[in-house]
Amino acid sequence: MAGIKNGFANDFTFCGANGMSVIDYLLVPVSLFPIVRQLIVSNFTTFSDHAFLHIQLSLLCNKQNSTPFPGDENGEKLSQDKFKWNDELKEQCRDCLLNNMEKINLCRERIDFDRQQLFDNSLAEFTSTLNDIMAPFLKKRTNNYKSCRSNICDDKPWFNAQCKDLHRRYINC
Repeated sequence: MAGIKNGFANDFTFCGANGMSVIDYLLVPVSLFPIVRQLIVSNFTTFSDHAFLHIQLSLLCNKQNSTPFPGDENGEKLSQDKFKWNDELKEQCRDCLLNNMEKINLCRERIDFDRQQLFDNSLAEFTSTLNDIMAPFLKKRTNNYKSCRSNICDDKPWFNAQCKDLHRRYINC
C-alpha cells in the first residue's frame, strides 16, 4: 500500500540529491487492509529527506489493556491520548533533544533484549524519558470513549485466526 489511501495517487515520499520518487510504503498483508482507515503522505520536513507517513488503524479495543477514564466507577469509559506537532517549536525541540542526549543514550543502552519483560520495562522507560523531553513541544489532546460491550467478542476455542480470516473474506464478498 503506497501513500494513496485518502491522499493523492503517486504523492512523492522521497526527495534526495537525484530527484523525487515514491519509495515509502506501508507493508501489511491483504487480510489487514480493512483496518487501515487512513494512509497519508505528510509534507516534507527539515529532519529527513523522506516524507512522514500518517497511518490510522481501526482496531477493536481490548478493555483490559485500555486506560479507564478517571471518575468512572465501572471502568466503562476509555481514553486515548493524541499528540500534535507544533512546527514553530522545532528549533527549541531540537536543542532540548541535544541537551538531553546523555539521558536518551543512557536509556537506550539499558534496553535489554534478553527477556520480553525486561525489554518491555526498558522500552517503557525509554518511551517515558522521550515523552518527558518532548511534552513541552507537543499539543496533547485526550479523547474519551464509552466502551461498548458489543465490540468485545468471546470466541469459542475452535474459532481461530483462520476462521476469522475466512469470515472476513465472506463478509467482504
